[in-house]
Parts: sequence; C-alpha cells; structure tokens
Amino acid sequence: MLVVAAGVAVDQTTKAVSASMRCGTFVCPQRNGALMLGVPAGSVGAAIAASVMGLVVFALWVRLVRRWAELSAWPLGLVIAGIVSNLADRVLLGSVRDFLAGPGDTLVNLADLFLGVGVLWCVVLVVIGRAHLLREQPLGPRFHQEGR
Repeated sequence: MLVVAAGVAVDQTTKAVSASMRCGTFVCPQRNGALMLGVPAGSVGAAIAASVMGLVVFALWVRLVRRWAELSAWPLGLVIAGIVSNLADRVLLGSVRDFLAGPGDTLVNLADLFLGVGVLWCVVLVVIGRAHLLREQPLGPRFHQEGR
C-alpha cells in the first residue's frame, strides 16, 4: 500500500505543479480525455468504467499468475498507483492531466510511466518464474498425452 500511496502522491503533485507551466521542450500540460495510446474514450463515464475494468482485469491476472511467479509489492504497487491516480483525475476532473512531452505528439504523466514500468516488470517476473518452474518440473509424456 505504501508504494501505491507514494506513487499517487508523486503523480498528483507533479500534475498540480506542471499545470501552471507553459509548453516547452519536455513539459506541456494538457487535459486528455482519451484512454491509453490515444484510444477515444467516448465519455467520461466510459473512461471511468474502462479504468475500473483495467484494475479488475489486472487483479485477476495477478491472482492467476501467482501460482508460478512471485510478484513483489513494487511492480504491483506501480501498476495500481498508475491506474488509481489517472482514475482519480477522471473522476474529479473529467480527464487526465498529461504534461511530459514524448516523441512526436505523445504526452504522458508519471502515472502512465508507473503503469508501463510496473506492467513490464510484472511480465518479466512472470516469464522468469514460469521458466524456473519449467526447469524444476519439466513437461513429461503425461503433459503431451493430455494434449496441453
């Protein structure tokens, strides 16, 4: 919970501070009503529903992969912090506040970066955990006979 609280606090603080800045090379504060990667949300309600659904899907995925991978609090906390902080923007302001300029016309915020890094970290841990499990319990003839 500490990682989540710290992530949300840092993201919300940087969004508030950047709001008064003018567009420059690396910072350009703007409101963004779209979902990830510019996918149109339709309405604020649809964006909120999609964010909540994303949180639920992530929780279900974590529950599924915990059988073979040990996921630490850091990557899980980063993902949850990213989702929760952008969800808070959508609920309170009707859109997400982006301010970090990326390549092309890309604008992101720290919550987006937390989310991306956290998901990548989780996937790496799952792949490593799955590979370790397969080394310990190799797939035998029974596995192949059952058609898996």
